[in-house]
Amino acid sequence: MKKHLYFIEIPVFYLVLFGISLFLFPKHPGFYGVDPNPWWLGVFLFAFRYGSTAGVIAGGCSAGTYLYSVWAHLDRYLMEDPSFYLLPICFVMFGGLIGLMVHRLRQETGRSMKECEKKQDQLEKVVEENKTLQDVNQELERRIITPMSTLIAAYEGARCFDTLNFNELIPAVLDYCSKTLHAEEIAFYLKTKEGWRLKEARGHSPHAPHADFFAWNEGIVGQAGQSKQIVTLPNLLKEGNAFSSDFSHDLFLAAGPVHQGENGPILGVIAIRKMPFLEFNYVNMNLFRFLLNWASRAFGRANYFEQLLKKDLIDPKFNIYTEKYFLNRFQQEFVRSQRYHLPLSVGVLRLDGLQPFSAAEKDNFLLSSSVLLKESLRRTDIPAKLDQAEFPFGVLFIMAGKKESLAVQSRLQANYRKLLLASPVSIKVKFGLSIFSETSADPFRMIEEAKQNCFYE
Repeated sequence: MKKHLYFIEIPVFYLVLFGISLFLFPKHPGFYGVDPNPWWLGVFLFAFRYGSTAGVIAGGCSAGTYLYSVWAHLDRYLMEDPSFYLLPICFVMFGGLIGLMVHRLRQETGRSMKECEKKQDQLEKVVEENKTLQDVNQELERRIITPMSTLIAAYEGARCFDTLNFNELIPAVLDYCSKTLHAEEIAFYLKTKEGWRLKEARGHSPHAPHADFFAWNEGIVGQAGQSKQIVTLPNLLKEGNAFSSDFSHDLFLAAGPVHQGENGPILGVIAIRKMPFLEFNYVNMNLFRFLLNWASRAFGRANYFEQLLKKDLIDPKFNIYTEKYFLNRFQQEFVRSQRYHLPLSVGVLRLDGLQPFSAAEKDNFLLSSSVLLKESLRRTDIPAKLDQAEFPFGVLFIMAGKKESLAVQSRLQANYRKLLLASPVSIKVKFGLSIFSETSADPFRMIEEAKQNCFYE
């Protein structure tokens, strides 16, 4: 409907314009002699607004009105001059041309707008796909990074709790618990005859240090030690337990017991005094319980290792059995094998070519050898550090005959090949076996036989 409005607008416009020419330009009927001629206004207006058809009609109206005005109000001889018709012809011709150009321009503009809309739709789809891909990538990164960070945290914990030195284990446990739980202030209270005494602390303020001592049932520390479970500040307040007068010293958020071994006696209490508010939640308390169990197992291993050291059973440097224990155990197993006809074997390791090494390099190689030795053996086998430079290691194969001993020997040889590939100096490894039989005289003769049976790899 809108595109045909010019059938109404054009007549109205030209009637108004014709009236203006009569009243305002009485000496110039039809705007004859006026330059620029106002009839061009209708031609341009309707041609630009509605296109070629409206332009031709407006041009025709301008030409017709112009000719009628001259014919009706001026001398008609003017119309006998051919040049007189040039202006009316231009009205019609320019109206059509301008309208045609406008029509073409609108078509091109329409096509361009459609192309723009199409490109815009494609761009929106690309943006949406890009957003989807970003979400997928973020999810993939989360699924990859989360297990990776978990593995890294577990690895750090294993490294921290791997030490067998009791004095090194307490600060290592505190450092790892503080980092994992985001605890800003944390302390370890050791169990004594009188109560719980401060052993080590992290992050305390000089103006508010940790309390040096707690009685058996005093505060969260005492409650955690006596109840053998994690105690938190909200639980303690619900039970109506009172604090000492120095409130800042015994105000802990949570505390939990550490045992000597998973089911051993209580060694002490780890107490958390300060941590971010949002981190003090059920999830972190479960994590705290897990860390306490992990620390208890680590302290159990350290205590067991310390007891072995006191009995001269473990070599503290190489973390394997001593020669004294090796020989005593070998004699016991030898007697048992003679009595019950049980399989038994013994092996010795000989290393040649260590002379060019310095003392520190020899120690490092021997430490690596002891680690390889333990990894190659069964759990029931007994590796030992011998006090002999030529034969530094011995192995007692309990309940192992020739077949089992040779299988362990093969694993040991394969592991040593990997170690020797990284050594710039030619080192020869010899491993000799001696299998128990009814003709075996005594353990020492078997060890000598194993030394004689050493062979090059």
